[in-house]
Amino acid sequence: DMSRMLHHLSYAAIHHLNSTKDLIVKAEGFCRLFQELANLKGYKAMAMPMIPSLDNANYRWENIIVDICRGLLEKMARISRLNSLTAPERSEVYHLLIPEEIFKIFEINKATCKNPTGECAVVFACEDGSCEASIEIKRTPRDQDPIFYIEVSDSRDLVQLNWDFIWVNDVRMPRYNTDITPEGVSRWLQWTRRNLDEEFRALSAGLAPGQVRQGLRLMDEVNNCLDRFCEALGLKSISMEALYYHNAITYEQHGFRYFEGEKLMKFINHEFRPGGKLFRLLDDSPFRKKAFYNSVRGRSWAIHDGILEDCGDPEFDHWAPPKMYKMIGKYFQIDTFPTANY
Repeated sequence: DMSRMLHHLSYAAIHHLNSTKDLIVKAEGFCRLFQELANLKGYKAMAMPMIPSLDNANYRWENIIVDICRGLLEKMARISRLNSLTAPERSEVYHLLIPEEIFKIFEINKATCKNPTGECAVVFACEDGSCEASIEIKRTPRDQDPIFYIEVSDSRDLVQLNWDFIWVNDVRMPRYNTDITPEGVSRWLQWTRRNLDEEFRALSAGLAPGQVRQGLRLMDEVNNCLDRFCEALGLKSISMEALYYHNAITYEQHGFRYFEGEKLMKFINHEFRPGGKLFRLLDDSPFRKKAFYNSVRGRSWAIHDGILEDCGDPEFDHWAPPKMYKMIGKYFQIDTFPTANY
């Protein structure tokens, strides 16, 4: 835990060092240790703060440790720093990630995080000093699915947030067991095994691949929450992967652009047009209806059904989740499906 080590250094400087020379020797050693720890965590190289020389008579030794600690803390990744605060302090900041509508719709007390019957509805998983965090909100602790679940973590770029996962469910609506095999086994890490009956039910109900329930249509608010959270922590950008085709289109519409995968997205749009390779593979089977060619959700189901593999293109022979990013306060106008209907 690097932040605790910084505090320990401050304490040692005050109580255990006999001279300015001792302090500077210890500080130089600590800076090297900090750099090694940063390297182990995979962060970019960090410049060590400047150590004042012994012949600087105007520099009080008390200021040396303050400047060193301030400099090193600035080099720490933001989630790690946040998770070094007290539990009440960090949960106050993590609240910024939760859309207000969720508290209103499900009558969850924002101050106490309890549901109307007094049970805990909001769980923050953000261990001391960890570089990752998650928030789970359930109507009751016994519910199978969360209303809201989000994971974030530190990036190798110290001013970028990794948005690792988001799941929003309207738990008042019917459930479709697309995440469970016909034998009742979880499909987690077994994505090649599909529950076709449940997927067809989900498709017929208007859901997209990966959904087990209807969502709450809160993407605008989720996006705003992420911006506020990043602004509070001094983060400049957000990176993420779009797990499904419809996710990538949605994130485009909310100001994201591509690190990787834009060529694939443009290929998909081009080949789903009438006469294209993917269009010709739409055979009116349940997951490849002809009408899907101009539908975000329909294309996503066809891709989930393996249409890219069947296309036989040597470069784009499977779906690879695009890597995307957005800058805080900026809106990239990327549109790989200009005629899109959801």
